[in-house]
Amino acid sequence: MDIVYFARGEENEELRYSIRSVCKNFAFPVNKIVIVGTKPSYITPDLFIELDPKINKYANVRMAIEKVLDDDRISEDFILMNDDFFVMKRVTDIPNYFDGSLYELAGKIICKYNGFTEYSAKLLNEARFLVAHDLDVKNFEVHIPMLINKTKAKEMKKRFTHYECFRSTYGNLYCQNARQLKDVKDVDNFKGHIFLSTSNHGFIEKPIGDYIRKSFKNNKRAYYEQ
Repeated sequence: MDIVYFARGEENEELRYSIRSVCKNFAFPVNKIVIVGTKPSYITPDLFIELDPKINKYANVRMAIEKVLDDDRISEDFILMNDDFFVMKRVTDIPNYFDGSLYELAGKIICKYNGFTEYSAKLLNEARFLVAHDLDVKNFEVHIPMLINKTKAKEMKKRFTHYECFRSTYGNLYCQNARQLKDVKDVDNFKGHIFLSTSNHGFIEKPIGDYIRKSFKNNKRAYYEQ
């Protein structure tokens, strides 16, 4: 399978260590490392698909998905990654995960920011969309690698002309056997997890970032890093 990263930013140390974590801990054959978006000059993936970094974050993600699904160079089954996902333990496969419902996540964000945000509105619109199509509203917007099948994703695009969140639409449509797992974004108790994820601030300033850097300090892959 290919590992497909959605990445943004010319200076992106998180991407460096995320790729290191994949190379070390994915215990199954990886065909290609693919980066879609932007990348640092010191990282050389097997395939790079450039996108305009000035495009809105959410529009950029949608465009990246379109590019991946239409590119015959990318494997039929691929693992979808963000540049701030880290694989902390040896894994032999990638079952898909969710964490509660989209309504619960939107509520947490509204409470955190004391009001609606662009992202909370996006989550609520996605939940309403899923309900309107008699689908569950599980939250697949977790910061964990996700296994995607291109044929299924293309069928989803044909069936639905509009959706807000690719991961949650795909997950609620096709991943009935998904496992529930608490999201791992900037968790305080970060040791012992299979996966971790950080914000930019968390990676630079918090103990979780130091822990990740130390975990993969000595496994540089010359093939991907200049």
